[in-house]
Amino acid sequence: MDSADRKKPASGKRRKKDSHCKQARARAAADRFVEALTLDRGGRGAITRAAQVAYPNQKWRNATKTGSRLLKDPYVQEQIKARQESVQKLAGINRQTIVGNLVAIIFGSFDDVITSDGKIDWELAKARGIAHLIQEVEVTERHGKTGSRVTTRYKIPNKLQAHFPAQWDPKLGIHVT
Repeated sequence: MDSADRKKPASGKRRKKDSHCKQARARAAADRFVEALTLDRGGRGAITRAAQVAYPNQKWRNATKTGSRLLKDPYVQEQIKARQESVQKLAGINRQTIVGNLVAIIFGSFDDVITSDGKIDWELAKARGIAHLIQEVEVTERHGKTGSRVTTRYKIPNKLQAHFPAQWDPKLGIHVT
C-alpha cells in the first residue's frame, strides 16, 4: 500500500491547540497551588495537598510529583516569596525579629528583674517578656515571738516545660512528641 492509499482519520485535520491557552491554564494551576500552600498549616503532605487543590483529579502519588515539580518552577518560587513578604509587611514582623525575641525569652534571667530587696519588678519582667515564665507566687507571713517574717517563693518551670507546655509530660519529666 502506498501512503496515498492510506485513509486519514475520521476526525479530519487535527486541531492545533493554542499554546497561550495551555500556559494560562498552567499559570492558574500554579496560582491555586501557591494559594493552597500558603494557607496550609504545613507539615507532612502540605505540598501534596496543595498540588491536589491545583489539580483536583490527581491521585496522591501523582500529586506528590506535581507538587515537587511546581516547587521548582521559578514563577511559583517568586509567588511564594512575594506572599511571605506581604505577610511580613502586614504583620510588621520578620523572621529575625521572631528569632531575636525567642532567644531573649529563652535566655532571660530573673536576676535581671529582681530588685535589691528581693522582689520582682513586674513591669520590667513584662517588658523583657519573661513574666509568663512565673507559674506561681507564694507569699508566707510568719509571726513569732521575735517578730514577723515574710517569705516569697516563685515557682518557675524548667526551660523545656516553659516553652513547650502542651508537649511536656510532668509525670515522666520529659518532652513528649
